[in-house]
Amino acid sequence: MKVGLAFLFVIFCISCTEKDMSTHLRTGLNEYVIKRKLNLSFVDNYTVKSIAFFNTESQQQLVLEMNENVSQQTIDKYMLGVHGYKEGITSMLVWNYKPELQKFGKYTYIITNVKTPIVRLDSMRLFLYQREGYKHVIGNMIRIKNIKL
Repeated sequence: MKVGLAFLFVIFCISCTEKDMSTHLRTGLNEYVIKRKLNLSFVDNYTVKSIAFFNTESQQQLVLEMNENVSQQTIDKYMLGVHGYKEGITSMLVWNYKPELQKFGKYTYIITNVKTPIVRLDSMRLFLYQREGYKHVIGNMIRIKNIKL
């Protein structure tokens, strides 16, 4: 009986988390607490309005709320690099993505999976580079400090 109740509780929590994420995305992350407003641009028409992290049972998701007029054509020109730094860890965490835009209501996002056991980073750097392979950073690098995942 206790095992059955525990199983139902876990299923309920997982479904609530997924429902909450889509609800928060449809409302522009207005009431979501694990986010930070940025309003910083990599290049023209490629602005990150805010950054958020969602934790599900099996993974963490990095969510970048984008400016309204960003286009997939602009996004397709670049790779997105993310470097995470944690005090006491000598190597940085590195994620590279071919970003895709996702729409939820009137809001536009880039959503990527992040796999790390770390729950807090000292700093994070986001940057764009060439699709065919890294040669150099394109445009502005976005730097964020004290990040809770």
